[in-house]
Amino acid sequence: MNVVNFKLYMKMILIIFAVLIIFYILISVVRVFHKIGISRQLITKSQPYTQEGTKSAVIFIGDSTGVGTGSGTNKDSVAGRLGQDYPKVTIDNLSKNGAKVEDILPIIKNLPDKKYELIVIQIGGNNVIHFSNLNTVEANLDESVKVSKEKADNVILITTGNVGLAPFFPWPINTIMSSRSKTLKDAAVDISKKYGAYYVNLYQNKNNDPFAKDPKKYHAIDGLHPSSDGYGIWYQMLKDTLDSNSIKI
Repeated sequence: MNVVNFKLYMKMILIIFAVLIIFYILISVVRVFHKIGISRQLITKSQPYTQEGTKSAVIFIGDSTGVGTGSGTNKDSVAGRLGQDYPKVTIDNLSKNGAKVEDILPIIKNLPDKKYELIVIQIGGNNVIHFSNLNTVEANLDESVKVSKEKADNVILITTGNVGLAPFFPWPINTIMSSRSKTLKDAAVDISKKYGAYYVNLYQNKNNDPFAKDPKKYHAIDGLHPSSDGYGIWYQMLKDTLDSNSIKI
């Protein structure tokens, strides 16, 4: 192969490679927008689980994962499963689809003192996905947990799992999401220890994460939110935290 033919050959390879990249980007964009549409439908159908009890009181504050978006019914959410295990406990739920860490601080500040035996905070996914400044997120989360501990003796903090493992995200965005998820998790662990809150660690690497091993089972049809089975895993981790720390509600 002479020099001229070699240059033509390399030029063709680069053109083909560029076309493949453009094709991959276009397919990924179309796929993401399709998933966004499905996610919006799930959000429209979701309602946070609440119940009236005769005993103690628990409140959930958070984002769509606190609402239970993606589950078949809100009874399958973390709050709903807690309610089924503790039918005499009053459960309030101020979770809202789309909420970020900065949105929950005013809510927590307005809670009555010592009304609740337990505050459960489920938050952080939207901050990861929407590229919020994680230093600012950490500061707001720190203040949220601090104030929560002033409002209730028991506080459980649940941040996001490994968002990058969700089928929703194509490569290479998924690697960025995993990195941001871990950064938030590390900050949440430190904050929980600082104020004596309990942290439920949902973050796992790919080899250990059941969501990654069986994404169709544990993710909702949007490939982002947990399914009923996914929330079942999260609830069991919350329940284990209650039991291992002898938290009575």
